[in-house]
Amino acid sequence: MKKATSLLRLLLLIVLAATTTGVYAGQFSVQCAYSHTKPDDSIVRYGLPGLAMQHDFFGNRSTDAFSDLAKLNVNKATTCNITADASAYWVPQLKRAAGIVVPDFQKTYYQKNTELPVVTAIPQGLEMLAGDHHGTAANPAIAYFCQNVGYMANPPTSCPVVNDNAQFDIVIYFPDCWDGEHIKPDFSSGVQNMAYHNNKDGSCPEAYPIKIQQLQLNLQYTLGNNGDLNGAQLSMDPIMVNGVLTPQWGSLYTAHADFINAWKPDSLQYATDNCSNNGNTACSSDIPTYYVKSGSDTWLDSGGTPHNADEKLRVGPGDIIS
Repeated sequence: MKKATSLLRLLLLIVLAATTTGVYAGQFSVQCAYSHTKPDDSIVRYGLPGLAMQHDFFGNRSTDAFSDLAKLNVNKATTCNITADASAYWVPQLKRAAGIVVPDFQKTYYQKNTELPVVTAIPQGLEMLAGDHHGTAANPAIAYFCQNVGYMANPPTSCPVVNDNAQFDIVIYFPDCWDGEHIKPDFSSGVQNMAYHNNKDGSCPEAYPIKIQQLQLNLQYTLGNNGDLNGAQLSMDPIMVNGVLTPQWGSLYTAHADFINAWKPDSLQYATDNCSNNGNTACSSDIPTYYVKSGSDTWLDSGGTPHNADEKLRVGPGDIIS
């Protein structure tokens, strides 16, 4: 009971930090509609199509068992509301008594989330996972949500119908400290490339010194006028049964998510400089597709000669900017 209570307290602290009224310090977000479903996972089962659990994919429309940064950059078409984000996001498929539930979208908040002065932009091609696909109990990295109920540490058995619709969300917090070396986890050697920050002071573990934005992925399902989730399950990796590859299903405690970063580097750097590391600024989804940071202040005279050492700038004849 003590362990469950501690987990619940920690989860509530995380959720409260993410849902504080007003502007969240250093936050920007992206919303990506559902794209497709495949039994593929290019992080855990790279190059093995059809041998992973059924996953629902968001963002990059080309994501499959062979996806990595190079492939995602060749096929940049995305379901996200920020065209600069060609990243791949995926989660296990949801099934309940009424059948398979197709998600509406996922909305991911990129949060600074600590008192540390700055974070580093997520490295290109970084691959990471969150949650436990063999989970059997509450996990501080996972929360569940029902409209008109709020967040909870344990999955609900139903969500209330509000205006002829029941809404169910799964919230997944990704690790935010990178080891600075491995772009992807190496399961064969047991190398984990990511860890969570210290909740006491926001610092990163010594072996994972690079603090990046923390992804809070919010997965939304519309259940219509039937909010029943009793016995709801998430897909798990298939197993061979009498020579046939057979799908498996686990409880909602097995919630997890995968991510490969394929943001345009200049756009993500803009968001890092102007949202994550700019005091209490929240940029919502106002991230430009193209961005070049200015190198210096300069102005051109009528002859086209640049002046970058003057104390005052000129826009046109007689115009001075102090």
